Amino acid sequence: MGTIFKFINKIIIFILLFGFITAFVDYYRMINAEMPVFNKVQYNFKTKIQTYKGLFYKAERKILASPDESLMDSSNIKYKLFLFPLNVSLKKKKAEEGFSVFGQGSLECEMSSKLYFADLNVKVYTYCLEDIFVKEKESKTLLSYLEKDNSILDDINNKFGYMGIHQNMMEFHSREKDSLDGGLVMYQCLGDGMNDIYFAPTGTLPQMDFCTYKDDDFAFLFGIVDESIEQGNSPYEKEVFYEDENFIYRVDKNKSNYLFAVVPEIRGKSEKKILLKTALQTGIVTMEQVEKKTDVFEKVSKTHDVNS
Repeated sequence: MGTIFKFINKIIIFILLFGFITAFVDYYRMINAEMPVFNKVQYNFKTKIQTYKGLFYKAERKILASPDESLMDSSNIKYKLFLFPLNVSLKKKKAEEGFSVFGQGSLECEMSSKLYFADLNVKVYTYCLEDIFVKEKESKTLLSYLEKDNSILDDINNKFGYMGIHQNMMEFHSREKDSLDGGLVMYQCLGDGMNDIYFAPTGTLPQMDFCTYKDDDFAFLFGIVDESIEQGNSPYEKEVFYEDENFIYRVDKNKSNYLFAVVPEIRGKSEKKILLKTALQTGIVTMEQVEKKTDVFEKVSKTHDVNS
């Protein structure tokens, strides 16, 4: 009999420890704006109350839009350990502090998305927006952040409220308290090789061209490959490679037909390689974009020399 009582006592102690530990782990998660995990979840569609029942606790929240939304987007968050209520004061994550995101609307919306930025990992589009700004101490364009580091997209993702899955994309809304205008909606595509992001004014529904394949990122991704062969150290004769209204761009004659614009294999597309002259003449890339990639050109003003 003594052995049985010891075994039962151990089980009771284990249950008590497990119940208290999981209750306080979930409470800690909730005050840090994270979902509790050691529970059974129920949702009342009429009252929009989502309930979490743990071994020793019960928590609930009032849903704003979707049961998948974050705690930050919900209201009336409550937590009871047995019958004793504990205060749930959510702590903001660092990623959700310190900046606001807002868009500048387009006076003439073309009703189709525009590629705003692309790198080897992600493509960002705008819809009916002239530009997007991030305001910290001062306002800067989102593009200026993306060109340095696209991790700003993760910060925006955390800052916006998750509204659920819409077709083949996740939907996020800027929170009212963080918006300096009418707010933005962000759609993030789901699927193999498709993690594009679309920004649009709040209230914009997914458009026909959202999260569809577009071969439009060459100008963002290309690099310059020089396949010319150097011969000795003697200077080469220069020739005009390209000219516009204000400038002439000259290059060593031996390089003129051996400079290529190249985009590596990416997002299911094979490598693309185009003679740089052709890419410029057909408008696939601009000379301004080319100048950021290479310094092989001698730039001459049509009024005076401005070599750089």
